[in-house]
Amino acid sequence: MNHARLIGFLKKEHGNPAKGIPLFKQEGDGWVPWPDDVRAEFESLASPRARLVDE
Repeated sequence: MNHARLIGFLKKEHGNPAKGIPLFKQEGDGWVPWPDDVRAEFESLASPRARLVDE
């Protein structure tokens, strides 16, 4: 939210509505990449803009 405010997505006078909220911590082994078949399906169906976040 602070980044959104800094780039003008939120007005400065609104402040950061997420300030003071503790981070959510979750136990786990971390990030697992998509299997090749799921990635291929995404790439065949996704818009060019959606594919930008996958790179």
